[in-house]
Amino acid sequence: MSDREKAVPASYLILGKDGKILLGLRKNTGYYDGWWTVPSGHVETGELPIGALIRETKEEIGISIYSKDIKLVHTMYRAKHDETGPRSDYFFAVSKWSGDIENMEQQKCVKLEWFPMDNLPEKTVHFVEQGIECYRKGINYSEIQFDKKFINPNIENNIDIERAIPILPPPYIFLGPLLIGIGVNILYPLSIFSINLRWRLSIFVILLAAGGALLYWAVKTLLRFKVDPRFKPVGGVVTGGPFSFTRNPMYVSFTLIYLAVTVAFNALWAVFFLPIIFYTLHYGVILREEKYLEATLGEEFLKYKARVRRWL
Repeated sequence: MSDREKAVPASYLILGKDGKILLGLRKNTGYYDGWWTVPSGHVETGELPIGALIRETKEEIGISIYSKDIKLVHTMYRAKHDETGPRSDYFFAVSKWSGDIENMEQQKCVKLEWFPMDNLPEKTVHFVEQGIECYRKGINYSEIQFDKKFINPNIENNIDIERAIPILPPPYIFLGPLLIGIGVNILYPLSIFSINLRWRLSIFVILLAAGGALLYWAVKTLLRFKVDPRFKPVGGVVTGGPFSFTRNPMYVSFTLIYLAVTVAFNALWAVFFLPIIFYTLHYGVILREEKYLEATLGEEFLKYKARVRRWL
């Protein structure tokens, strides 16, 4: 018998006025802090989604809304494979209310602000952005999975954010500049060290051993948690082994191995390529991966990100 997942329901308020939507900037919650989102909250035991929306709206922004003015405009299912379980999200549109809008939870919200619905802030919570965009396009249902992001099988143009696909496989990002640097160094020699060969080989062995051991440890840890190390989307955050002190142990290991080879060849030109490597790796790989993980794993990854450094 297969396990049946119990989805956690939540209600989201799309409060609209003159083509704009009200968003709040989160803080001190441990979940998407520093990101914009709509007033929202979980549906409590014995409560209905509309009742939860009415309650959360009053608690968060101080206004009263009524059932007759509330319209369900989008439903989203988010698959999650951690302790929080999957989510069922209900987005409701409201354009009429009573009372004055006020930030009632200043310990959790920096400020409230109106934004054009077609020009949301860059740091809008990803799945909330999807819900708003679906509402604008008249799409009443969408899904989020790990291997395929922001899916609605009934429409041609699915909403998507930048995928976790690197612009190049990270080993190639290191290998290309390394070979070029060594080649240039043969033609136009620039030495790193003036020390004798024995000392240079000692440094080479230390760096290579450290990089190789870290790479082996990282791959072994990923395989132990049944995660494909070949730059594929994942279903959860790996926090064991070297991932407990660096979010990118494989890239740290590649750097150590790169330095080991440059020392072995005494190739200063290869060292000059390191800033290009780090720039490409940061913007072409790491930020893409992190954006994907924030969107798919949400709070689980954000807590890990706040606890563990990107490098060392």
